[in-house]
Amino acid sequence: MGNVQTVRLKPNPSGKDRTRRGGATATQLGGEWADIQNVSDKPVTMDNVTLEHVAYSADGRTTKWEQVMSFKGTMQPKQVVRIHAGGGPETALLPEDKNGADVHLFTGGYYTWNNDRSDCAGLFVTGQSQPFDKACYAANPPEGAVLKRVGDSLVPSTSTAMAGSRRY
Repeated sequence: MGNVQTVRLKPNPSGKDRTRRGGATATQLGGEWADIQNVSDKPVTMDNVTLEHVAYSADGRTTKWEQVMSFKGTMQPKQVVRIHAGGGPETALLPEDKNGADVHLFTGGYYTWNNDRSDCAGLFVTGQSQPFDKACYAANPPEGAVLKRVGDSLVPSTSTAMAGSRRY
């Protein structure tokens, strides 16, 4: 499964996380996303693959992997699937959040990716305790920044510095 990787992530969309009435709009939620890509030249079956992130306990002392989305079907060579927070629809997305992906999927939930703490995107085969792919970023990513993969780190696209790797 090493042919599928998290290649980009936008964990901290521009603007406030909520409207005046408290809930986030579809556009606000859709601005948080992760890009998963088949980096090979062959189709890859995605049945029983999950995207997960690092969730923290209330006291912040313990972490665990928490599922963001599960996949079914086949990813074509070089195809990019963008996983957005929220329930969609795709028409609510800003152009900057539509461009660069072949397929757009929605988690159906609220924001996923951590901002005040580090986080990792992990791709798992169902039933396995360790991810076959993992890319991590440091706490407090810049607002509106798209993080790009460098090694096993996700770093702001304007930065050449690499964030330290973390094990979860």
